[in-house]
Amino acid sequence: MLQDVGASMRALLALHRATLRAFAALSPDARLSAAMALEAESERAANDHRPTAPHVERVLRDVREDLHRSFAESELTRSIERVLVDAAAALPEPQILRRHS
Repeated sequence: MLQDVGASMRALLALHRATLRAFAALSPDARLSAAMALEAESERAANDHRPTAPHVERVLRDVREDLHRSFAESELTRSIERVLVDAAAALPEPQILRRHS
């Protein structure tokens, strides 16, 4: 039974991380809002004196790191896309080959 609860909690955390990533990808303002919300929750956990607080802090830190990593990866992807689009735009127009009869 305890394993089922642990598995459910891991699935729930994965769902929340995916939702947070999707929300943060909507716009720079959404990204900032997500980061600020995580920071506020981290501060709340740091001031919590219950025995579970250190675990909550670790989970929030992991989520923040994961979100930061996904931001960096998406920025890299966008940069690569821009370079490829610019390179494609710089190519000469293809010439249509015509057969001479």
